[in-house]
Amino acid sequence: MQNRRQYNRWEINKPIRIRLEGAVKDIPCTLRDINFQGMQVALRNKLAQDAFIRLTVVLSDEDFFNAEAWVVWRKTVESRHIYGVYFNRLSEQARAAIFKFLRELFPSGVIKELNKDFSHGTSHGNSHGNSHGKKEGGEKMDDRRIFQRFNIRFPVRFLNLSTGQEGEAQTVDVSAKGIGLSSNMQISPNSLIEMWLKVPDKGEPLYTRGEVAWANCARENECRAGVNLERADLMGISRILRTI
Repeated sequence: MQNRRQYNRWEINKPIRIRLEGAVKDIPCTLRDINFQGMQVALRNKLAQDAFIRLTVVLSDEDFFNAEAWVVWRKTVESRHIYGVYFNRLSEQARAAIFKFLRELFPSGVIKELNKDFSHGTSHGNSHGNSHGKKEGGEKMDDRRIFQRFNIRFPVRFLNLSTGQEGEAQTVDVSAKGIGLSSNMQISPNSLIEMWLKVPDKGEPLYTRGEVAWANCARENECRAGVNLERADLMGISRILRTI
């Protein structure tokens, strides 16, 4: 939980192609943004969800890479589907292809930040892990917030492992790596908590756990908190999104 690395997400908005494993044709799409952990793409085709996919990303005639990825979220705008894709496995060859593509695309003024991203990921490895980048360059974001946040209200039962206190709360927003909570009970930063989300799909409560990154309990009987999950719960967020 202490490894809070930051990367830039580089806004692209240019046409690329992807080819799913086993397919014979490339799929044209628009690359909205990308970094060494994920990308947003817009296309007319539908991609499989709730499963890992293997694909080749063709950034240009010279720059392409293979990846194993998870389609974390989808939204539809007019007739196009926009996907948030998380790279589960990214080789050094793949990282080098992304690095080369971005170096050629952006002016020299932003290359310093790109070099930091590339050297950071090389030294630490590819983290398992939205926000729009700036017009030229990228916007800093924490690894834990690379996933789209959804404003969803679910009842939550929680156990503070640091104090043994049990309580009830409601989600304010959720992502695959974090949950925002609202409760009438005090929640302290750095507390370790277990949570059971009552997802309205007639299934068992969704269990997860994490560390309270911040808490604002200025008003009596009103506390807001942000919880960083111990690991990215991709299956959990997929289950939640099916209820929207």
